[in-house]
Amino acid sequence: MTGHPPRLPGGTLTARTAPVPKAVLPDLTLVRRVAEALRAWAAEPPPIAPDAARPRTP
Repeated sequence: MTGHPPRLPGGTLTARTAPVPKAVLPDLTLVRRVAEALRAWAAEPPPIAPDAARPRTP
């Protein structure tokens, strides 16, 4: 164990220690909005298709 921060094979710092560039921040807010929309969509009950509502006859 050395006292150096962990590095990826390419020699770059890991995401934990690397500073976040300002250009990435708007993308993170967009990702959060999409995630919230997906959660809200998943919470809604699925609509019943007309074919599935009809009993099947052989």
